[in-house]
Amino acid sequence: MMISLLTKALSKHFLLLFLIGICILLVSSCHNVCASATNEGRETQALLKWKESLQNSGHSLLSSWNLNPPYYTSLNSSFNYQNSSSNPCRWHGITCDKSNSVTQINLKRRGFQGTLETFCFSCFPNLQTVELSHNYFYGSIPSQISNLSKLQFLYLSNNHLSGAIPSEIDLLTSLRQLFLHQNNFSGSIPPTIGQLRSLEKLVLSSNNVTGHIPASLGNLGRLRHLSLEENLLSGAIPQDVGRLTSLIVLNLYDNNLISSIPAALGNLSKLDVLDLGFNKLSGCIPQQILLLKSVTEIRLPNNRLTGSIPAIIGKLSNLRLLYLYGNKLSGYVPREIGNLISLEELEVSLNMLIGSIPASIGNLSNLKILHLYCNRFSGLIPYSIGNMGSLNVLNLDINDLTGPIPASIANLTKLTTLGLSENKLIGTVPPEINNFTSLKAFEVGENFLSGYLPQDLCQGGVLEWLYAASSNFTGPIPKSLKNCTSLIRVQLQMNQLTGNVSKSFGIYPNLEYIDLSYNKLYGELSQNWGHCQNLTSLKVTSNQISGRIPPALGKATQLHVLELSSNQLAGEIPSELGALTSLFRLELNGNKFSGNIPEELEKLLDLRELNLAANNLSGQIPNQIKLCSKLYYLNISWNKLNGIIPSEIRSIYSLRIVDLSHNLLEGGLPLELGYLRNLEVLNLSHNQLSGSIPSTFELMLSLTSVDISNNLLEGPLPDNKAFYNAPTAALANKRGLCGKHTGMEGCLSATNNREQGNKMFILIISFASLSFVFVISGIFAVLCKKVRKPDEPMEVQGTNVFAIWNYDGKLVYENIVEATNGFKSRYCIGAGRSGSVYKAELPSNQIVAVKKLHQQSDGGTDEEKDSKDALLFGVRILRRRKPNKDYEAHISDFGAARFLKPDSSNCTSFVGTFGYVAPELAYTMEANEKSDVYSFGVVALEMLIGKHPGDLISSLSTSNLILLKNLLDHRLPPPRNQVAEEVISIAKLAFCCLNNSPQNRVTMEQVSQKLFLQRKIKAMSKPFQMITLADLF
Repeated sequence: MMISLLTKALSKHFLLLFLIGICILLVSSCHNVCASATNEGRETQALLKWKESLQNSGHSLLSSWNLNPPYYTSLNSSFNYQNSSSNPCRWHGITCDKSNSVTQINLKRRGFQGTLETFCFSCFPNLQTVELSHNYFYGSIPSQISNLSKLQFLYLSNNHLSGAIPSEIDLLTSLRQLFLHQNNFSGSIPPTIGQLRSLEKLVLSSNNVTGHIPASLGNLGRLRHLSLEENLLSGAIPQDVGRLTSLIVLNLYDNNLISSIPAALGNLSKLDVLDLGFNKLSGCIPQQILLLKSVTEIRLPNNRLTGSIPAIIGKLSNLRLLYLYGNKLSGYVPREIGNLISLEELEVSLNMLIGSIPASIGNLSNLKILHLYCNRFSGLIPYSIGNMGSLNVLNLDINDLTGPIPASIANLTKLTTLGLSENKLIGTVPPEINNFTSLKAFEVGENFLSGYLPQDLCQGGVLEWLYAASSNFTGPIPKSLKNCTSLIRVQLQMNQLTGNVSKSFGIYPNLEYIDLSYNKLYGELSQNWGHCQNLTSLKVTSNQISGRIPPALGKATQLHVLELSSNQLAGEIPSELGALTSLFRLELNGNKFSGNIPEELEKLLDLRELNLAANNLSGQIPNQIKLCSKLYYLNISWNKLNGIIPSEIRSIYSLRIVDLSHNLLEGGLPLELGYLRNLEVLNLSHNQLSGSIPSTFELMLSLTSVDISNNLLEGPLPDNKAFYNAPTAALANKRGLCGKHTGMEGCLSATNNREQGNKMFILIISFASLSFVFVISGIFAVLCKKVRKPDEPMEVQGTNVFAIWNYDGKLVYENIVEATNGFKSRYCIGAGRSGSVYKAELPSNQIVAVKKLHQQSDGGTDEEKDSKDALLFGVRILRRRKPNKDYEAHISDFGAARFLKPDSSNCTSFVGTFGYVAPELAYTMEANEKSDVYSFGVVALEMLIGKHPGDLISSLSTSNLILLKNLLDHRLPPPRNQVAEEVISIAKLAFCCLNNSPQNRVTMEQVSQKLFLQRKIKAMSKPFQMITLADLF
């Protein structure tokens, strides 16, 4: 009975407890549902608000982001929220968890433009993934991003985000992957990033991040991928990186890192890829990193590494790629390199390696790319090289290799590039190369090779680059070239090739450059050349070409250089050449052309060099030549031209060299000829010119060489250094010239007296004028002194001989000679290869540093000779991949150097070259730290467009739509791929330097960072051919 009552009592208690539990569960569930609904509402409203801030919010992807049917904040039993479009979980790009809370936002590659400022980070407590890469988001990352406490994946790469990486990022403790590459982030990497202990991948590449690599990165024990390449990081690689024992990829490429490679990297036992290229790392390659058994790629190019390649490298059995090019490595290539049986790419070019190429290299049967060019390798090319049957690229250019090309090279049938040029190879080219059907580049020039070129070089129809110049090749042009439409560049000059050019060449839609000069070719020029629409240079100098220039050649409108000199061409120069409006150089000298100089040449507005010498041309020099205003070299000597020298020649201010000798020119010398202030060489000899030499010739201060012999000139020589220093034979005339020259009679005394009287009259007038000016100035000074307030400071400024309105070159020179006592050694404060520097105190109390250049045996300085050579011959690209042997940059200053006054922070004297000085210096005479930046911009732009950019700079506001490709130097082939990106980068930098406002102009430190720290080059947003000046600002 008691048991029964007890059982009933317990049953009641259990029932009561059960009912209480059910109530608690119902209340809790109701609370969760309400909270969930409230959170969903916040997320929905946050997404809609952010959508409104996106400029292309009407994009089809976001069309689902709406409240249809209307969203109710209270629960409605008749409304199915789960299936409505008001639920963000059903929106495109949004993923939710089971409680309908947003966990992922994915808008990758959707072309959205906007910021993250209006995004409510605190509204998404469960957000784990944000994927916004490959869009156009800009602005900075708000510090509120730290509210995403559950965030694991943050992808913001390939946008236009800027500013610093927020230090609050350390609060994202769940973060596993952080991708911020390809943006414009600046500032340093926050040390707090070392608190992200869950981080597995960190990618900050291709930004403007500066400062040191924080040592705190060593705390990221789970990090497997670290990419910081293409930034502006400096300092040494911290030893703490060696604590990242989980690291698989370490990429620090293209920064400004210095010091040695830390040996602690040898602790990264799981490392697969090591890329430290394009920095300033020095010292030897540490052996510790060559013990990493798992590493497959080692990239250390373009640093300052020294020493030899360690033999221990042969133990890296898994290594597939080894880049050591562009360093200062020396010694021998160890034979152990033949143990790298997995190696696919080996590049050790641009070093100072010596000795022979080890025969063990033939063991690398998987090797596809082998670059050994630009070293000092000697001896024979190893026969074992034929064992590398997988080889696609073999480049041994620019070494000291000797002997024949090994016959085993015939086994390399997969070759696309064969580079053996600039060595000392002998013998013939193996005929088996005819079987290389994949060959795109064949380079064997500048050797001692002889015999025939392989006739079926283009059997595969893909040959693009043929370089066989400066050798002893004989026989015909390879027959396969006629139909080789893939050709881009052909250089066969300076051989003994024979054959009929009329039958050896066809139409080449991709051809840009061809040089057949200095051979024994004959026949006539084909009309096919006019159908090569991309042809920029056609050179057939010094052959036996006959016939006429085909008029169809005028259709090759991209032609920049046309050299047909020293042949047997005859007939008239076709007027159709006037259609070659891009022509830079026209050389037709040494032929048998007759008739007049065609007036249509006036259309060649970009012409710099015109050489029609040694022909049978007649008639007069056309007046229209004045329209060729960029011409700096004009040679029409040794013809039968008659008439007078047109006065319109004065319009060609750029002329440096003029040769009109050995013609039938008559009449007097036009006084306008003296207005060619830049003229350096003038030859008018062997004509019938008469009369006196105009006094304007005294104004030709740049003139260094003159020849007026064998004419009918008479009277006094002009007061010009070039005439006084000219050889006697250069002044010999059939009548009488007089003057102060060795072997020449002095001028008549009457003439002297008359000239002396004129000079005295001028002197008296000048003295009286100066006296009047001084008196007026004195009175004005006294009046100013009287009206000056007692407490007003008096400004004293002496005469400044360097000011524009005070400058007198002769006076300055005399003052300098007097101040240095004829350049005595006790005034010398320094000396260099090109000259000595003297300290001189001028009468105006200015202290200047004067550089006196050393003289050569021929009376000219090195700088003068280089300048003349540059003007005579222009810039010439001989071939690709022919760098300076020392890889050394050379810097030239813009003018004279001077000491500032001790109490002065700026220089108020105009010192510099007109056309290169900044506007504020030219107008206000005040220099600052930004003045040289402007000058650098002018020079950089001048290098790109091949001329002084004065006209372009003055019309920038109206030239925004001009295509960049139309401004570039037409002497060079159009840039492609990486070169095109570099051209755009330099052009942008140049225009940054040319800002008229010094405050808005970049600093030289910024210029230096972008140029000398191997600044990254981002991919072009549109094709190079469509880039306008507006895109560069």
